[in-house]
Amino acid sequence: SDFSAINAKAMWAKYRDELFKFDLYYRKFLSTYDTLDISEDYREIAEKVENAYTNGYLTELSVKWCALLDDGADENGIIPWAIADVQEQARFYDRNVLPFVRKDERIVVIISDALRYESAVELSEILNREQKGESSLTATLGVIPSYTDLGMAALLPHREITIADNGTFFADGISTKGTENRGKVLATVKAESIAVTYEAILRMNPQQMNEAFVGKKLIYIYHNAIDAEGDKASTEHKVFSATEDAFKELSGLVRKLISGISAINFIITADHGYIYRRTPLAESDKTPKITESDFPLKRRFVLTSGQPKVENTQAFSIKYLGLPELTAIV
Repeated sequence: SDFSAINAKAMWAKYRDELFKFDLYYRKFLSTYDTLDISEDYREIAEKVENAYTNGYLTELSVKWCALLDDGADENGIIPWAIADVQEQARFYDRNVLPFVRKDERIVVIISDALRYESAVELSEILNREQKGESSLTATLGVIPSYTDLGMAALLPHREITIADNGTFFADGISTKGTENRGKVLATVKAESIAVTYEAILRMNPQQMNEAFVGKKLIYIYHNAIDAEGDKASTEHKVFSATEDAFKELSGLVRKLISGISAINFIITADHGYIYRRTPLAESDKTPKITESDFPLKRRFVLTSGQPKVENTQAFSIKYLGLPELTAIV
């Protein structure tokens, strides 16, 4: 494919409209391949697909994308994380949820951990096929660094997000870690609100559902089928089959809420996405471990007030969140 683009905005639009299909078809291929009883007969074609995807797509696209982002770096090499005219995830509540709250209409927000964009394309088609309502799809620029703790905080209502020394995020002074705390954040903007997990709803009978949601207008539901598998090295190879499970669970959840509490307004979103390839990374693909960080170290990034120069990394400004002068080294 042609990965050329005049700037980051053009590349972002190209992925949204076209390039996501590489990720979609790769997932569909591996999902099918993993179910074959005689997969050995198809190993040669699987190796060709893996090589084309990893070397012809992931590597080429990431090199081009990083180069376009570098074009926007300041004199210190710090890249602002924003794309003109593209909605930011940190504005999710204000843009998507608040209009319903202001009209006092019931709104159900379902956050599916690691439901990435290409999977959302397929889920939207499934919902349109299986549900009586109509589903439409929009794309959002996710937070950076891209991980659960920050993504979940960004999706909640907030005037400001802050971070504690232990890496915990706060929305207007309230911790965003865990369902109970997220419910407290929602209660600051709407008394008739609730935060609940998918598993909790699954255990409810019709009467319990009625009791849990009666009078509730702002409903946040947390679903975790994909990241539960994909974020652990021992089970990450199951991330694509977990995506198929997520489709069934999310469609079933929408159906249950429509019939159980007469919900009609749904927003399904994600805290972050992911990059996956079947072949493991070689040591030569990895960067040296960064040790300079103001917060607990992560495998894929660090947050720091310093500006460590590390080969093959990029430094992003976290100003877009309203945080102090922090930098994300990715």
